[in-house]
Amino acid sequence: MVYTRRVSYYPVTLDIQVRFRDLDPLGHVNNAVYLSYFELARVKYFQSLGLETTSPHGLGEAVRSSYVVARVEVDFVRPVHLDEPVRINSRVLRVGDKSFRMGHQLLAKGELAAKSEVVVVWLEAEKPARVPDVVRQAFKKLEKDPVEGL
Repeated sequence: MVYTRRVSYYPVTLDIQVRFRDLDPLGHVNNAVYLSYFELARVKYFQSLGLETTSPHGLGEAVRSSYVVARVEVDFVRPVHLDEPVRINSRVLRVGDKSFRMGHQLLAKGELAAKSEVVVVWLEAEKPARVPDVVRQAFKKLEKDPVEGL
C-alpha cells in the first residue's frame, strides 16, 4: 500500500466528528466505521472536482455515468477514540483504463491512525467503461503531485 506522511500530497481533506455510535464496546471507533469515513472523503473528493456524485448523470451531461467501489484495503495503525479530532486526507494515486485507485490517510490528533487504498470502477449504463477524459482532466487539475496513468 502506497503511503506518504506529506500532507500536501493529498489535495482534499475532510474533518470528521467521531460520534458515540461509531464506537465499539472498548471505546474505539469500530473498524467498519472507517469505511464510512473513507466514503465521506471520497464524496468530498468528487465534489472538489465539480462532478455530481448523486445523479446517474455523473458528469452533469447526457451520459449515464457513475462509479462503484470494487476493492478496499485498510491498514489500522492505532485506535481512534471519541474525544479525538479526525482528519482524512484523500487523493487519486493511479488512473487505469476503466478504474482508478484512491489513497486515504486518517489522522487522529494529527497522528496516523489508518491508511486505505480504494479501487473505483467507472460505469456507463451500469457497465464498466473508460474513465472519461473530463474526469481525467479534473484529476490532473486537482492533484498537486503526478498521478500514475495521467
